[in-house]
Amino acid sequence: MRTSLAWIATVVVVAGVAWFARDAPWARRLADGWPGPHANAAAAPPEGVHKCRLPDGQVVYSDRPCERGAHEQAMGGGTVTTVPAMAARRPASATSAGLIQGFDPATVDRLREQQIDAAVNR
Repeated sequence: MRTSLAWIATVVVVAGVAWFARDAPWARRLADGWPGPHANAAAAPPEGVHKCRLPDGQVVYSDRPCERGAHEQAMGGGTVTTVPAMAARRPASATSAGLIQGFDPATVDRLREQQIDAAVNR
C-alpha cells in the first residue's frame, strides 16, 4: 500500500514539474527529440510561403514575395497549414435579408412621446 502511494506521489510530482516547465528551454529541447504526432512532418516550410514583417510591425504570411517596404523573415520551424481561399460572398440587400428600414428622427420622437404619455397616464 505504501509503495503504491509512493509511486502515485512520484508520478504526480513529475507530471506537475513537466506541466509547469513546459515552456522552459530544456523542456522544449526534450520535447523536440520526443516522437510525437508531427514527428514525420517536414521541418522546412512549404515552397512559396513567405513570412513578411510590414513596416508597422505586423507579420503576414503570403504565397507571394513580400511587398516593397516589408522585410522577409526566415520561418523558424513548425508547420504551416494552408487552405484554398474561399470566394467572397456578396452582401445581401436589406430587403432580401428580411430587415426593415429604421424610423426617421421625427417618428422616433413621436413614438417616444406616446410611450411616455401611456406610462404617465396609467
